Amino acid sequence: MQRVHHMQQRRQKKLGIWANILPVVFMAALIAAAAITVAAGSRYGRDSFLFGGGAADFTAGWYYDGGSPASLPGRLRDRRGDGAITLVNILPCTLDDGSVLFIRSTCQSLSVIANGDTIYTWQPSGGPLGLSSHIVTLPSEYAGRSVRLQLQPARPGGTVRVYDVVLGNAVSVTAAIVADNSDTVILFFIMAVFCILMIVSSLLFVRQGAGFRPADLLYLSVFAALAAAWMLTGSELMLLAQNTAVTQYGSMLSLMLLPVPLLMFARGIFRRFKSLLQALTVIVLLNFFVCAVLTHAGVAGFTQTLFSSRILGPASYGVAAAVGMLEYRRHKRRELLGIPLGFGLFFLFSSIESIAFFITGSPFTAVLLRIGLTLFIFCVGFVILRRTFGEIAHSKSYASLTRSIPSGICRIESFETCRILFANDFYYKMFGYTPGEAKNAGFVTSDFTVLPEDLPAMKETIEKTFADNFYRVETEARHRKKNGEIIWVLSRYTLEPFGRGAITAVMIDITDRKHMEEKLRISEEEYRIASLHSNKMILRLDIKTRACHSQQNTHQLFGLPPVLENTPDALLESGIVAHDSISPFRQFFEAIYRGERMGSVVVSLFNRNSGEYGWYHFDFTSIFDDDSNPVQAIISFYDVTHQHQKELAYQRWQQSYNAIPKNAANYYEYNLSGDVLELEEGGMIPPIPESVPRRLSDIARYIASNHVLPEDNELWTSFMSRDRLLERYANGQYTDKVEFRRLSGGKAYWTMVSVQLIPDPYSANVKGCFLLEDIDAQKRAELILQERSTRDPLTGLLNRLSFIEQFNDILKKSDANTQHALIMLDIDNFKTINDTLGHAAGDALLVSIASKLKYALRAGDLCGRLGGDEFVICLKNMNLGKPLESRVNDLCKLICQEQIQGIPVSASFGIASFPSDGASFEELYEKSDIALYKVKTRGRGGFALYDPQLSFEDLTYSGRL
Repeated sequence: MQRVHHMQQRRQKKLGIWANILPVVFMAALIAAAAITVAAGSRYGRDSFLFGGGAADFTAGWYYDGGSPASLPGRLRDRRGDGAITLVNILPCTLDDGSVLFIRSTCQSLSVIANGDTIYTWQPSGGPLGLSSHIVTLPSEYAGRSVRLQLQPARPGGTVRVYDVVLGNAVSVTAAIVADNSDTVILFFIMAVFCILMIVSSLLFVRQGAGFRPADLLYLSVFAALAAAWMLTGSELMLLAQNTAVTQYGSMLSLMLLPVPLLMFARGIFRRFKSLLQALTVIVLLNFFVCAVLTHAGVAGFTQTLFSSRILGPASYGVAAAVGMLEYRRHKRRELLGIPLGFGLFFLFSSIESIAFFITGSPFTAVLLRIGLTLFIFCVGFVILRRTFGEIAHSKSYASLTRSIPSGICRIESFETCRILFANDFYYKMFGYTPGEAKNAGFVTSDFTVLPEDLPAMKETIEKTFADNFYRVETEARHRKKNGEIIWVLSRYTLEPFGRGAITAVMIDITDRKHMEEKLRISEEEYRIASLHSNKMILRLDIKTRACHSQQNTHQLFGLPPVLENTPDALLESGIVAHDSISPFRQFFEAIYRGERMGSVVVSLFNRNSGEYGWYHFDFTSIFDDDSNPVQAIISFYDVTHQHQKELAYQRWQQSYNAIPKNAANYYEYNLSGDVLELEEGGMIPPIPESVPRRLSDIARYIASNHVLPEDNELWTSFMSRDRLLERYANGQYTDKVEFRRLSGGKAYWTMVSVQLIPDPYSANVKGCFLLEDIDAQKRAELILQERSTRDPLTGLLNRLSFIEQFNDILKKSDANTQHALIMLDIDNFKTINDTLGHAAGDALLVSIASKLKYALRAGDLCGRLGGDEFVICLKNMNLGKPLESRVNDLCKLICQEQIQGIPVSASFGIASFPSDGASFEELYEKSDIALYKVKTRGRGGFALYDPQLSFEDLTYSGRL
């Protein structure tokens, strides 16, 4: 076996050497043949045809139309400035049939006139072009006659250049043209061979793994075709076609479009800067269309339209060369270095050609572009041939080697097509096919067997991996075998890092492994769900390594890594364990390491999610090996913060109860779930008789009937409702309290009842702990303080602020159909009484009047003292008209019956009504004050209703009268 392996290695090495030698030999032979052909053709054409055959140089004897001699070949100037240069000569005395005159110049139009007859006229339809060649037929009757050449420069006063004027028969001139353009013929042949080679490679060699996409090679074939068309239409060979328009447009269009296939080729093989290359392609195409339209419309000539193309062409080649070098620097693929090198040489020579043309205007600068074009073709052709020969050479040893590997191995064209270039027998056997059966079934792509529901995810993984510049990717997908069985296949792909070539895939059946993984996943999921349902979090401690493994929700809860080394020291150093819990927490883990089988502890840990400490109950169970040594410990823990807080609150509550004297409190424990009284303590309320049922509703009714003020019975029974308390507990509300008045010895005492709702630690029942506490002393003190803050200290009536607040509250709750009366009361001549009898007598009078008002008003009415002798009264729900007047008249008489030390007392009343006179205290106060002033002006001791027709000004004027 080892010997076979060495033989295969030697054979593969030998084939690799031949793969490197053959392209070099082929390219060298092609270059040598082309050079010999060009040299021989040029010499044969010049020596044998132009100067020694049936054609002769005719550059001597020419003179300007004015008579001065003209030196040909050479540069001629428009001396007259009329836009034309006329040359005159005499034809030979004898002309054979088929004689022609061959002229090569840079004129922009040409006319040939023999003996006064115009026998040839040429003018490009697209404007100025540059170098042009012409074959003019000379009839034999013009022998010995004069011949005139009228040449037009690009501008008046400009120059033209005449390179050749040859006279001879048509056959010899044609042969001379062909021989003189042998370099064009050879380059055209090379371009044609390169184009055919690219097409054949795309259709045949790439199928065997040549390393390039078919589209990339087709772009190169289009480029070679355009280059051949440009060289052919730009040469003198097109004179034989005698179609100037085809020559002009063919040369211009092919030169303009030349960068397009090269940019598309670069975009296909380079993985970076694709958007830049695509943008350049669009710019070149737009330039082509714009120039074509301008030329066809006659707006610009050929030379002007080619200006932008001579800039865009080198720029495109330079960008492609830069992108290729960046790819080479990134991936170091030396075998493909020829591609960016070819782009670089093409960029160099095309740039030099454009600069030289712009400076000199000579059409012969195109030879530089031809040199760059030829170098590019040889560089790229060498790379493609080398890759093609190498792939073909290696495919033989590759196929024999892969047949002996017990894995599915295939070579695919690309991930876009997934077309299989090669596959070993084991690959087809893995899916239940033979190679022949696979071909008949259409099994020619690697995704043929992939389940449709798995295919999008697999392709997305591959595209994402290669988008990140990784050239190896691994996928797992389900495949369908020939018999319909579903299997899992692991595929490992390797892509050529430079360019988008063929891809090697190794595929392994992992169905058994996936089934085991699925069983393990289900088992772990069952375990996870069980832990979630039990509201417990799980840790796994490796006792030997002291590494603690946690679930995701666990390490997120405390901000710890999934695997925590050096447990519990790392936990203690992290600061999540409260200071008071450090010692019991450490003892918990020490018990594990000592080999104890089970243990538990309650500690306080910092919860990163809530931002505060919580209480957690930990349990562990140890797992032992065959030698009874502890190897693993499963630690479960759960949050007991609420339960712990309830226990602490209950303990504090019990302490509060124990601090209260037993004759000033009562304590009841109820099982709310079972609705039964379990415990009764205290002496504030006598013990509940045994005859009373132990249900909470019965106990509440008994206490309400015997120990609660009737006015507070509803408040008490509502608070003690069992349904209400259970609902509060379900909503997470565990405490409540209310104040009521308790009856004892015929007197009412303020009492507070508070409840603590807690779960029974030994059952699922909810317990209610009720505490009744005597708060009569502090409650009455609070009421006295509240009374003082709202009452007038002298009369006990509402003070100004309290009256206004309560009165406005009455107005807010009243609708438009409700009527109230606001009465202003002022004691007549109170100042005189105060000054005569003294302030003590005045205060006694105010107290007396206030007591009479309290006695006379209804329970819902309001009465307040605003200050001095000014009182204000609100009669709620008082019908206006006679009832109101009768009521106020009674109040007036009640006050007028008062005497102070024998001096009679009277009072004046001003009345405003709601809502007719106003909707706020300020409005009604102002209008009742106007009504009061009305009473004062007419003699006091009476009342008056507000009249909208009166104001303070009217009353003041009336009083003066």
